[in-house]
Amino acid sequence: CIELARGEWVKFLFQDDWLEPECVSQMLAVADRPLVFCRRDFVFEGSHIGSVAGYLRHMEELSLAGVFGAGSSVSAEQVRAAVMRYPDKNIFGEPTSCMIHRSAFDRYGLYDARLVQLCDVEFAARVGTQAGLSYQHANLAHFRVHGASTTATNQRIGAFRKDIIDSLLIAYAQGFEPAYGPLRETAEAAGVDLPGRFGQQQLHEQLWGSHWHVPDWAGITRTYPFLRLPFSWRAKRAVRRVLRAVTPQRAS
Repeated sequence: CIELARGEWVKFLFQDDWLEPECVSQMLAVADRPLVFCRRDFVFEGSHIGSVAGYLRHMEELSLAGVFGAGSSVSAEQVRAAVMRYPDKNIFGEPTSCMIHRSAFDRYGLYDARLVQLCDVEFAARVGTQAGLSYQHANLAHFRVHGASTTATNQRIGAFRKDIIDSLLIAYAQGFEPAYGPLRETAEAAGVDLPGRFGQQQLHEQLWGSHWHVPDWAGITRTYPFLRLPFSWRAKRAVRRVLRAVTPQRAS
């Protein structure tokens, strides 16, 4: 974490990534919003988690340039439309390619400590949907992909916690938490029900997690009880199971 411009800006740099010498100056040149990204590339070294094709997809379709096109200033309305389409996808970039004005932490909050992998994605979505973002199209950051990276370590920790629960927590935040009020207003105007989207995802993950990951799911719902299906839903499911058990099966 590096303080820049009299401490007004914060720039992140992981120890295994690197920046071009002109990275900071070129990002500051387009910084008209509290969140600034630059284009980055991936450097693959040795054995790594995931496929090269998956990472390269981020360089094209799921990237700021791919989602928002040319322009260095992206409005909050544009970010909301993108987040509605990609609610938990990293369309922004890794922390190495990001620069944040300190006022953003005071106004929009800190990184969400509940998330184990997608905290940077959620933070960018939370700030971007309220304030927009700036984008420097020059390729100024390099993100290394290797077996000892933080991303690879999180992959080994477990896909259930990283992929399923992080995504569900983000869906809950977007559907109910105050910071995403502007996103919900835009979604409602577009006919998108974000609380309903969370409910559908919650039902799916409850059925899947309680069957395949019983201890993990039980622990998660103890920590975050709002992820557990309401009692009325669980009661209906219990009644249906009892009825199926006592109802005679017709002979074929």
